[in-house]
Amino acid sequence: MQKTIRSLPLTALLITHCFFLITSTCCAYNIPENFGKTHFITGLKHYPELIDKKQQDNPRSHIQCAALFSPNQVVFDTLCELITNEQSKICIAVYTLTDVRIAKELVKAKQRGVHVEIITDRSSPLDRSTKIGLLHANNIPIFLYQPPLENNVQKGLMHNKFALFFNNGPMHEKVIWHGSFNFSYSGYRHNCESILILRESSIFQQFESEFKQIKGKSTRYQPQSNV
Repeated sequence: MQKTIRSLPLTALLITHCFFLITSTCCAYNIPENFGKTHFITGLKHYPELIDKKQQDNPRSHIQCAALFSPNQVVFDTLCELITNEQSKICIAVYTLTDVRIAKELVKAKQRGVHVEIITDRSSPLDRSTKIGLLHANNIPIFLYQPPLENNVQKGLMHNKFALFFNNGPMHEKVIWHGSFNFSYSGYRHNCESILILRESSIFQQFESEFKQIKGKSTRYQPQSNV
């Protein structure tokens, strides 16, 4: 009994030391204290309840995200708001783009001086509802992914659905839109889809690198002549 009592201070000291190491590691790697409990992205009026003022004021809270789910009009509204808030460059890799209102928002962005680039699947021009013709007509470069040949057959799809915003909103932030959502009416009105909106510089760089890699395997879209 006396040995147990004498060992208690040492045990308490070890526990305190371990706790200090854990908390110090979290600080060193900039892990927010409430990471996993609060997810938000500022500047989007459609999701004000996701903004945690305490985390916003915490300089260590650099990983910020929001999750959206459809069918829900807020998916469309949030995407259009991100397009409207962009000030310099938008890069999109999406399997199909058939929603005319999203296409028109991208045209507006182009007209106010935002550089817009889109990579889509090579089958996209065959879709009767595609809006790549409208985008091309407004001087937005479209690239069609060309997968490598296997036994003289092209296999593989450009099945990504992400958008990169390089200078978004009053805070001039890099924003990633990523998920299962094609840019289509059914995507936000009827389908069960999920989207993550992220602001984190190292992840953004990975997406940007992937976009460039896919673009390097793509060809510039040119509409077929009717003549």
